[in-house]
Amino acid sequence: MKSKKVLLVGASLTSGNRGVNALTRGAIYGLLDHENSPIIKILSYTTKSKQTHYIDYKGRKIEIEEVPVSTKFATLLTPISFIHKKVNLNKFINKFSVFEAINSIIDWADLILDISEGDSFSDIYGWKRFVMHSNIKLLAVNKGKNLVLLPQTMGPFKKEMFKRTTKYICNNSKMNYARDLISYNILKEDIGVNQDKIKYCADLAFYMKPLETKEAILIKEKVGNDLLVGINVSGLLYNGGYSQNNMFNFITDYKDLMNSITKMFLEKYDNVQVVFIPHVIVEDFPVEDDLQVCLNMYSNFNKDFPGRVHVLKQHLREDEIKGMLKQCNFFIGGRMHSCIGAISSGVPTVPIAYSRKFIGIWEQFGLESFVADPRKKKKEELLETIKNAFENREGSIEKITSTNTRFKNELASMFSSIEELGKDIV
Repeated sequence: MKSKKVLLVGASLTSGNRGVNALTRGAIYGLLDHENSPIIKILSYTTKSKQTHYIDYKGRKIEIEEVPVSTKFATLLTPISFIHKKVNLNKFINKFSVFEAINSIIDWADLILDISEGDSFSDIYGWKRFVMHSNIKLLAVNKGKNLVLLPQTMGPFKKEMFKRTTKYICNNSKMNYARDLISYNILKEDIGVNQDKIKYCADLAFYMKPLETKEAILIKEKVGNDLLVGINVSGLLYNGGYSQNNMFNFITDYKDLMNSITKMFLEKYDNVQVVFIPHVIVEDFPVEDDLQVCLNMYSNFNKDFPGRVHVLKQHLREDEIKGMLKQCNFFIGGRMHSCIGAISSGVPTVPIAYSRKFIGIWEQFGLESFVADPRKKKKEELLETIKNAFENREGSIEKITSTNTRFKNELASMFSSIEELGKDIV
């Protein structure tokens, strides 16, 4: 049997957002575990030039190519694809190199798996991102390709045009996996997607294994017998979102909240040390960058609490950051996949929620009381939520362990189902 050619879309291993990379890495390991020597390529909105990655897998180096896609030209090609269903326009399309590159990689794939960077199949970040993440999906379904939307947040969709586009894509995909029940119900009830085209499955990052680094080991050694509380400070939330004007409609000031959380742990608990853990590192896009705000927080608190505050300074990979998260006894995070990295490693975790995607996953653990939502609660209530979660962390361990096992089984079952697609390839 021929090796299956699999294209991962809305994915990357080069993104400054380590959450996107964690989803991609989880998908790759899931495919390698369940497919017979697949050939995997990534169609990336992140990289500007072709990249070659080498994944360590069972003593082998697996080569994976990451190919850039121009969203502008994908947008132009999408309406052509509707005509393409009735008339073969390949000769016309292939006269233009920018079109040919997109067209040929879609044609190359036996199976197209779309991740939408986890939560970008939505208009929460504006219409441009929705269009960007819809283009390749539309091209794929209009060419009759095997398209699967891997576990992700679906919606919210406010505009009617976006709802109709979503319905068309999802009803013409082989399967759509929602990573939370809210997304599942949005597709089923709000969008009207055929129920047999929707399934629930856990987030792909639960499939990614942690990798311990020297820096993580060194920090843990410095902490000694104290408890280590990890804190991810989101640059995006710290700077007020892309609009830099409270884009997510918090009723609590995020900067003040993060300072108060850190101060609470260092003043209230003598046996606690804190480590700041960035999860999005994009120095050329300051509004998104976690590293700089984590370094600033470290600098400010280290003056008053010398030796009790640490920061992860290196530009680590997503599985290496997960290796640091695993060392923590408790974790608070603004980035979705910093929180998933922690809780999937067995660490009691409080997410600082800026969208409903957090509660959708924490409900699966039976830990919705751990979600701190600054869109709905004032600072004093949020601090109380975090304090209660910390002081009752031991009671959450059993729920976390059993849910992690269930999630990994769900993902294995999903990859087995995907493996059935294209079995007729010879």
